[in-house]
Amino acid sequence: MIAENPLVSLRRPEVKATVRQGDTGWVGASDGLYRLHQGALVPITAWSGRKIAAMATADEGLLLAAAAADGLGIYLTDRHGETIRTLPPLPGDESKSLLAAGKCL
Repeated sequence: MIAENPLVSLRRPEVKATVRQGDTGWVGASDGLYRLHQGALVPITAWSGRKIAAMATADEGLLLAAAAADGLGIYLTDRHGETIRTLPPLPGDESKSLLAAGKCL
């Protein structure tokens, strides 16, 4: 039997990106996507356990760079964090920033 590491409960996700979209704050972390609601972080279930490397606001919602099986996937979401479209992935698994300007992604 393997003993559980007592420090696991103290582990906190690493924040990778933050953006504000109107009255909504978004946090992309090493363990998923969160929406700031009434002072609390609410996890977006569809992104649970996935590293969000970078994000930007877009007309439709958010532009996310997130861990995918084939590298770093690029996703366009609606204003609730649900995927609308998947764009071609970036090579590797790192991205520092994204920009969505009008219809240019």
